[in-house]
Order: sequence, then structure tokens, then C-alpha cells
Amino acid sequence: MRSLRISAFPQRHDIFLLIENVFMSKYAIILLAAGSSSRFGSPKQLAQNNGRSFVAHAIIEALKVTKEVIVVLGANHEVIKKEIEKFPIHIVWNEKWEEGMSSSIKKGMEILLQHETFPDAIIIAVCDQPFLSSGIMNSLIEKYESGDRPIIASAYNNVLGTPTLFNQSFFSALMELKGQAGAKKIISENKAVVDTVSFPLGYVDIDTIEDFEQWKTYTKID
Repeated sequence: MRSLRISAFPQRHDIFLLIENVFMSKYAIILLAAGSSSRFGSPKQLAQNNGRSFVAHAIIEALKVTKEVIVVLGANHEVIKKEIEKFPIHIVWNEKWEEGMSSSIKKGMEILLQHETFPDAIIIAVCDQPFLSSGIMNSLIEKYESGDRPIIASAYNNVLGTPTLFNQSFFSALMELKGQAGAKKIISENKAVVDTVSFPLGYVDIDTIEDFEQWKTYTKID
């Protein structure tokens, strides 16, 4: 299989992205890890989740689902890249991360659209949901394959959110997102074609040190 090696970062960072011309998997996962963690005080992507950093945990779970995993970095990209470069993933730097989540989604989508073929569907996930698992992401795929809805969202606390599966018919809509708008915007505008899977602990995300300490107490992590 022919491949193309493209610099994903300015050359001074010496970080490269390997892009396969043809997808071998029906599904791809775009993992968003570009935030500045301003309320956390340090890169929360590197906070420890049962002996792994949050971002490493999310990557490991994603790789159980598909080999096509794209991780979008932004703030603190150099230090986070060192943590994850050992994994067989596509790493891309979103130099416009300050423009909001939409810019990271579009950056991941750009990688998909450089291929000669596209996956049937993608899953958008974030790395600060500590209970993100391959089981949840596989449930999205199973619901998609057994039904006829083009969007499968995770349901928790009376809201729909990430991780969320979108089939090819929504790739253009993802590319058109602007500002802080994320996957939830598309979900809310297309409820008639959205199905769901239950993710009871999906509401747990880590934004502050207080969140992190409470989560460690809840899970009894030393």
C-alpha cells in the first residue's frame, strides 16, 4: 500500500504525520486533545488515569476499535506529542486551536479528506472523559450497523454528546463548523436522524484540579 509522508508541524518541531492513501478500516476515530487546560493549570491530557495519561488511555481504547485513529493536538503539543508518539496513530497539530473545537474537528477531517477513499463513518471523541472506552465506541458502531440513522450519539444526563458517530453524509457539515461549535451543534440540528447509546458516566469530564481530585476519590485511585 502506497503511503505519503507529510510534515504535520513546522519542520523545527520535527513531527511528521503518516497518511495512508487508502483506508483499510470502515471506521476512523478523531480524538480531540487540543485544549489549553486553562482551568486545570497544566496539560490535563497528561493527568494520570489508572496509571496512564488521559490521552494515552483514550488512544488505547480507540485502537481497540480501529487502527485509523487521528489525534488532534493544539496547546502544549510538543510535550503531549512525546507522550503519544509511541502509538500507531496519525498525529496532527491544529495551529488554530484557539479558534475553538470546530477548528480541531476540521483539522482531523482534513486528514480524512486527503485519502483516496474515506471510511464509512467517523467517531468524534475527547480525551477528558475518563470513562471513555472501546465498549462505548463499539456500541456506537453496532447501533449504526443495525439501524438506518447516520448519527449515533452518546446519551448521558439528559444530553447527547461525545463520543458521537457520523457517517459520510455529515462529513461536509463537520467541515463547516465554526468557533466553539462542536459535534453537539450538528446533533441538535438533526435530531430526527439521530439514534443513541447509553453512556451513563459520559457526563464525567475533567476540567479542573477539583474535578480530578473528586474523580480520583470516586475511583479510589492512589
